Amino acid sequence: MSSTLRRKTLASGAAALAVSLATVCSGTPAQATGSPGTPTPLSGHLPAGRYIVTLRDAPVALYEGGVAGLAATAPEPGGKAEPNSGDTHRYRDYLKDRQNKVAASAGAGIRNRYTTVTNGFTANLTAVQAARLSRQPGVLKVSPDGWNKVTDDSRSTDFLGLSGRHGLWSKLGGTAKSGKGVVVGVIDTGIWPESASFAGPALGTEPPTSKDPYRPFLKGDEIKMKKADGGTFSGHCQTGEEFTEAACNTKLVGARYFGDGWLAATPPEKRNDYVSPRDGGGHGTHTASTAAGDANVPVTVDGHDFGKISGVAPGAVVSAYKALWTGKDEQDSGGYDSDIVAAIDQAVADGVDVINFSAGGLVESQLDAPIQQAFRAAAQAGVFVSTAAGNQGPDARTLDNTAPWTTTVAASTLALPEATVKLGDGRTFVGGSTTVSAVLGPKPLVRAGDVKTPEAGDEAARLCRDGSLDPAKTAGKVVVCDRGVTARVSKSAEVARAGGVGMVLVNTTALDTDADIHTVPTVHLNVPGATTVRDYAATPGATVTLQPGGSSGAPYPQIAPSPPAAPRP
Repeated sequence: MSSTLRRKTLASGAAALAVSLATVCSGTPAQATGSPGTPTPLSGHLPAGRYIVTLRDAPVALYEGGVAGLAATAPEPGGKAEPNSGDTHRYRDYLKDRQNKVAASAGAGIRNRYTTVTNGFTANLTAVQAARLSRQPGVLKVSPDGWNKVTDDSRSTDFLGLSGRHGLWSKLGGTAKSGKGVVVGVIDTGIWPESASFAGPALGTEPPTSKDPYRPFLKGDEIKMKKADGGTFSGHCQTGEEFTEAACNTKLVGARYFGDGWLAATPPEKRNDYVSPRDGGGHGTHTASTAAGDANVPVTVDGHDFGKISGVAPGAVVSAYKALWTGKDEQDSGGYDSDIVAAIDQAVADGVDVINFSAGGLVESQLDAPIQQAFRAAAQAGVFVSTAAGNQGPDARTLDNTAPWTTTVAASTLALPEATVKLGDGRTFVGGSTTVSAVLGPKPLVRAGDVKTPEAGDEAARLCRDGSLDPAKTAGKVVVCDRGVTARVSKSAEVARAGGVGMVLVNTTALDTDADIHTVPTVHLNVPGATTVRDYAATPGATVTLQPGGSSGAPYPQIAPSPPAAPRP
């Protein structure tokens, strides 16, 4: 397994996938419980905007019959839905007709529609239209399009007991058979198909043989695969910006993107992403490789050897559904409910066995929220749904994705590589680091705010934002940068741009620490040591030496504290 690089969230793509691997391979079905609730008329002031309109008729995954001439499409208890059957197509046409009539009753135009796990559509509505639709007898709920953020994640799953002679992989016949015949659908920021974790032979057109019954193949523009449960997966490699059909293979069997909401709300000058399934932020690639990346992939970054990494279910295949997006600023990075529901709907229609969702809202989602209800129907259709509890806390209602029909995994700390900050007065502090491979120093130690450009604001300089540091003042020094707002690795890049030779990244409150791949040698410190180092850097003649090794003595695992998320404006 991989070397641990961060003390961060244990993503649902790790612990929950270990559960799902055993569940799916043993044939134990996922079950859904609960009720979709009753109609909720809107009241009070309603802003014009994008809404999700959910209708009362059951979606394909939950329809048990009752409409004359239309057979039930919900699976039997313990079974799985058949999204491509004739009965399903006929009932889906019925739902679309009903959606058209409801939308027309308020003069609304349908932007996107859902039929598999949710019966509804998205539309841009005026306040009058939203209120009118909420009172229609065939409408269950009219919901403003919500905002979601990706959650942080870990890079070690050794504690799950996967490897070794008595580990889960051995019990399943080895890594090649661990997840064989299973499709993991990852709803996230997309996929970087060139990653070695998704290497596999090119797709051919010949159907699989009895010796390799689960081998994916091309049938027209679809990627077909017989699954271990006897069903069939039908994927698609959607083309777009820097993404061609050749990006998919026998490991990456599907890639789609859903961005109608985000692209409409985020002008091009605020985007830092690809209008395609390609991953603009890296989060989706990481969670997908954690869940089902190939086994024993060697990892070397900037000359640092991190050993070999493996996914939890390395024998499984991946289908990526991009519904979370990367903006130039943190507040523009995330995804709307409507895009995520569309991804869930498509993933179940494609026939995935597992859905991994490492994202959530800024506060606890209600059980009748569109995403949670979509997951409920997915679970009813026989899909194992794995979700992350979120990065917020420890205040009330900051735990997300708590519905009983999903497996929710909380953030916990893990051990990570560490290095030592030795001040000129002899005091030492240990923090997370993968980039201090040799002794650096002693070197002058300065606070970022004291070496800023004349144009930079005090806060921008303390955070080491792009262009905030003056090369004439920074060159040859180790810089103390505050954590927050901008990406951690962008801070060390700014130090390097200004000629700095090292960075001490400091938490301003009690949070976790990380061991990212930085541009210059970096140690990440938590309080109270972080505060001491920052104060010392303000004294005349302050110096520092960065040394490999050391131990903070922090106990693991613990529930990880987390910073507040940036709201969508």
